Amino acid sequence: MKNKWTLLYEYSKDLFDKEVDRFKRLDDKANNQLRFTYILLTIYIALLKVIIIDNTSHINIFILIFVLLSFIFLLVAWLFYFLSLKLTTVPKLPLTDDILALFKDKEIITIEFALHGSIKKAIYEYDIIILKKAKNLRYGYNLTILSVLFIIVTTGVISYNYFESNHINFKKELKMSDKKTEENNNSQADSSQAQNNQPDFNVDIPDIQYSTEGYEVDTTKYQKLIEEETNKTK
Repeated sequence: MKNKWTLLYEYSKDLFDKEVDRFKRLDDKANNQLRFTYILLTIYIALLKVIIIDNTSHINIFILIFVLLSFIFLLVAWLFYFLSLKLTTVPKLPLTDDILALFKDKEIITIEFALHGSIKKAIYEYDIIILKKAKNLRYGYNLTILSVLFIIVTTGVISYNYFESNHINFKKELKMSDKKTEENNNSQADSSQAQNNQPDFNVDIPDIQYSTEGYEVDTTKYQKLIEEETNKTK
């Protein structure tokens, strides 16, 4: 049957194993978040061309501030993930000549109590390291979320401005097209009217009249006289 000192040692050893496992899981999370940040940075750099270079006319100072803040947040988040993954000196259970002497000279109860003291100290140091690692992960995660939100808002605003500008340009082009169509119709109407405004070339041309010294001469009267003289002669 186990005594209480053996139970204390096993309890301490179990807590130590859980702290080591917790440390490893935090490293895995930091590594995954760091890879995600690399991917997000790659996508972000690709979006910069679309957001800034290709849409210069659709951005303003607020959009530029959002873009800058999101990029800074993403870089700082990457830094926190990197700090969480940096090499750290961690405690481990001792295996020295003192331990060997302890096993030679002391009873099992005393050995378990002494090992419990070493485990307790190791767990305390692990807890400090893990809290610092978890703190860096939390800061990096929050900054990543903020950066993604800024990117989404910025992309949405630019997309709205882009479609709104295209809609306005489309209306202007449609209005200009209608105006050109109206001008063409008016021009065709004027041309048709100009073509129809022609004289009737088959009209009877009036006979001319003669005048002497500004007085009109009745040519009909002279023609009658000529006809009478001609008849007399016959």
